Amino acid sequence: MNAGNVGEQYGRTRDEIRQAAMGIRIRDAIGVYRNKAGLPTEFSYSLETGKHYDADNAEDRTALLERYSDGHSPVYMIAVTNAVGTINDEIAALAAIECAHHGLVPFLGRWVFDDVVHEDVSVAMDHGLTDEKALGLLKTLKQKGALKITRSRHSVLYNTDYLGYGGKI
Repeated sequence: MNAGNVGEQYGRTRDEIRQAAMGIRIRDAIGVYRNKAGLPTEFSYSLETGKHYDADNAEDRTALLERYSDGHSPVYMIAVTNAVGTINDEIAALAAIECAHHGLVPFLGRWVFDDVVHEDVSVAMDHGLTDEKALGLLKTLKQKGALKITRSRHSVLYNTDYLGYGGKI
């Protein structure tokens, strides 16, 4: 990670993230994840680091920004699968391998939406991603929402078309 004097970049470059993604042993990482005990109800688990991150926790938000962004831009956690309940390990592995192939570090995330627990493969997107572009990805991936993480807070960016509201946020 880059850090240092005023004006220097914090976090990692896209190339550094791409290299990290390509080095992950996906199936081994999923096995480690399955054997973890005491995980919170909602979290994002990095298949790269073996750590879970809770967006409600300020230290975890900072760690996500420093590891999966340029250190300043928001990170959008966007699912690439649509599981209800626990995702099948083989489906998770195939989706995670595809993410890594595209230079994106895969996560396994668990969250509750409309009182239903979801466990999906997701990615941390940044480096110039805007709310508008994130909404476009949500529509393409047929996702209900993305978690937008900044140093000070997190929020949910909703795909209103998918939710049936139509129009823009």
